[in-house]
Amino acid sequence: MFQLFGKGRNTRQIAFDLNLSLKTIQSFAARIKEKFGLESMNELLLEAIRHESVELKPADSPNTAEND
Repeated sequence: MFQLFGKGRNTRQIAFDLNLSLKTIQSFAARIKEKFGLESMNELLLEAIRHESVELKPADSPNTAEND
């Protein structure tokens, strides 16, 4: 779910995607905020985006620029 926030999905979209209730997603988001010491949904979104942007890629993945 944290990754879905990082990809720009909102709570309603995540609930739909995962076939869960909005209340369940909001509860999960509250737990994530507590775990990371975040106070707002905006802080949660920024942390998720930051996490998504530094996700490591496998070293052996092909680089399309080199193949051109």
